[in-house]
Amino acid sequence: MAIDRFGDLLAKAERALKQGDHRTAGSLINQVLEQDFTNVGAWRLLHRMMGADQPFETFRHAFAKKYYPDKAHLLNPSLNRFPVEQSRPVKRTLSGGTVIQESAVPRSTKKCPYCAEEILADAKVCRFCSRDLTQEPPEVLSERRAQLTHKLAELEKSLARWEHHLQEQGQLAQQAGRQVTWALVGLIVGVFLIPLYGLGLILVIAGILAAITQGVKRGKAERNQSQARKNIENIGEQIVEVRTSLAALRQ
Repeated sequence: MAIDRFGDLLAKAERALKQGDHRTAGSLINQVLEQDFTNVGAWRLLHRMMGADQPFETFRHAFAKKYYPDKAHLLNPSLNRFPVEQSRPVKRTLSGGTVIQESAVPRSTKKCPYCAEEILADAKVCRFCSRDLTQEPPEVLSERRAQLTHKLAELEKSLARWEHHLQEQGQLAQQAGRQVTWALVGLIVGVFLIPLYGLGLILVIAGILAAITQGVKRGKAERNQSQARKNIENIGEQIVEVRTSLAALRQ
């Protein structure tokens, strides 16, 4: 990780500074600042080496304006209000004679969600607390967990209601089926009684009407059962997805 590489470079610069090798120390510090211009550790080493007679912030801003004029604005995040877009390349010559191109447009900043320090907007790791910024901050994760927990509870309630509805419609379909059976029995009895008694015709008519009515009820109940099964299956899939998401957030 970048944070480890900078730590190694700064440790070497520290040793070189203690040994009086300012040239090596300066080169190592410059390598760090080229990649992470606001690195406090690098600036403190540079302050010890070249500006110990000045306050740290005074030295840092003066040195940056003199030797890194196109990056000095990064030390004052409040002035950095412009996003990175179509930056105009500018050239700068390093102490070793190397010419590089850099952006003249200031880079936007943000606050680290963990330590609240000002860092570059596109930073992947906080240079202050070393936390991984590619993951969502704790408050966002907590809010998502709360939303998913609420959604899971609502889905489980909905599932229970549809399962109860399915059971009710099953009972209605069974009752209507039994009524159809009895209606058909009455119709058959009436057919046999027609030659003997006038009551037979009444039984036939009543049996036909009852069979039609109860048949319609049974058909409606069976359709409701089919819809309830589809809804139960759909809600079950959603519950699995939500539980999987919650398990991933808790890891």
